[in-house]
Order: sequence, then structure tokens, then C-alpha cells
Amino acid sequence: MCRCDHTGPFEFETKQPMSLDVFLTYVRLWSAYQTAKDKGVELLSDGVIEEFRKAWKEDANVEKSVTYPVYLRIRKAGDALNRPYNLHVKSVI
Repeated sequence: MCRCDHTGPFEFETKQPMSLDVFLTYVRLWSAYQTAKDKGVELLSDGVIEEFRKAWKEDANVEKSVTYPVYLRIRKAGDALNRPYNLHVKSVI
């Protein structure tokens, strides 16, 4: 059994095919986006969306491979009675 002291965060990448509309919806789900919007700041202005449209180049329905990081922190749960390890994984996207 590994008694490693290093619990992370461990960084991985994930790739997800997304159309432009799905990508913009994904961004709108971020807590940072919601916080800005609640404060009256629109992070996805018409100009920003237009830049994404140019980057997509083709039809907005074409799926592109979107890559984003996934951070994991793993910890031991339980008490000093040496109970079995339970791994808790937290994904921060």
C-alpha cells in the first residue's frame, strides 16, 4: 500500500468535441462567468463571440476538439483506526 504524501493537485487534460453553440453554453456554465454576469459584466460580448466564430471558420455546427485541464486532489478519508482508503476525486474545470 502506498503511503505517499503527495495528494495533488494532479493535472490531466480532457478533450471534448463541441460545436460553437455547445462551447459557448459550456463557458456560460462557469462560476466565473456567472459571477461576472451577476456584477453586470458580460464576458461573452458580441465581439468576443464573433472572434470565436472566426476561429471556428466553418459552420458553427461543426464540432471542434476543445481541450481543457482537469485538476484532481486525492485524500484519505477515515480515522486513525487504519480504515481502508477511500479516494475522493474533485474535478475543477
